[in-house]
Amino acid sequence: MSDHFTTPVQLIQQYMVVTCKLRLPALISFLRVHAKSHKTVIFCSTCDSVDFHYALFETRLEGNERGADKSGKSSHTLSSEDAAEQPLLGSDMPVYRLHGNIPQAARLLAFKTFRQAPRGVLFCTDVAARGLDLPAVDWIVQYDPPTETAEYVHRVGRTARRGRQGHSILFLLPSEQGYLNVLKNRGITLTPLSLQQTLFEATPARFKGRFRAPEEVFCLDIQQQLERAVATAKEERGMNERKGNASSPLLALGRKAFGSFVRAYATHPADLKPIFAVRALHLGHVAKSFALKEPPTALKVGKEVMKISSQRQSVSEHDQNGKSKHGGDDLRDTDSETVRKMATKNTQKAFQSPRKRSTGSKRRSRTAFSSVSEFSAG
Repeated sequence: MSDHFTTPVQLIQQYMVVTCKLRLPALISFLRVHAKSHKTVIFCSTCDSVDFHYALFETRLEGNERGADKSGKSSHTLSSEDAAEQPLLGSDMPVYRLHGNIPQAARLLAFKTFRQAPRGVLFCTDVAARGLDLPAVDWIVQYDPPTETAEYVHRVGRTARRGRQGHSILFLLPSEQGYLNVLKNRGITLTPLSLQQTLFEATPARFKGRFRAPEEVFCLDIQQQLERAVATAKEERGMNERKGNASSPLLALGRKAFGSFVRAYATHPADLKPIFAVRALHLGHVAKSFALKEPPTALKVGKEVMKISSQRQSVSEHDQNGKSKHGGDDLRDTDSETVRKMATKNTQKAFQSPRKRSTGSKRRSRTAFSSVSEFSAG
């Protein structure tokens, strides 16, 4: 009975099944639809992931004006014509970060500021799952499932406090749906939240009047903008290096977050490894989830190297170094060559437009959305 967990009755617990390449568009859409004007805590598995998402959501997207048509409307705007001048969630939705590697003074400042703010989004690791008094939190988003099942309860415990109603949502890959049974066996039942409906509700009206599947086009639009932001940073990095300046931080953060995510994924306990199997990850799609256009060719995980080819990926689950007891909060990305630049010039694009994909291609995985079923829970 010690493995049986209890949660407050006023806590509404949901889950959403999202394919790996749709994680960023799904997170942005969810926050715009369900968490606007609220206080939201988003749990990530590693410090590097927190740093990357914080920087990404603070980024003011640029280059949208180049896609404007004769009427002055941009074809690459997330939500409005002036979206290029605002962060992803708008200027009235502040973003914060919190993890164990942040200096104590900065960590305390972020905690106090978010605690007193009427709204905002806090990206954090499991360092915020216990011992912190965060009043009036409306949503808990478990963007990365916890490594230890007990941490699920500690995370959702940040909301539905003092009799207030609270909400939580767990993001799962299709291969991770077995985790729902693990929670159910411990007395926790989650209800599904439709990804397709969430994307549709987040889609601006101008998309709905022009396309047969507007949520798919909108989803592609978001991904392309994020990748363009990182690609632009990559080009600027080359220019800066020639000038002797510092390299772009956003691209480095994305690569570092990708590496630490995969390594943290390999640290799940033995009883959960069949559900969270690192071999089941499509590393090209994982790269997309960090807005990286080019998937890596190799990644060091513990004492082994994960090699990726165009046809299949070879993955070792052996990981003796950098294990974290609580969801990877203490994970360090100390390898300067953790993520290498893609060797091949023409990489597969997970979000390639159906109109632009090669007519000779027969592989379904290369299309953006072959059918609406990609949005379904299955």
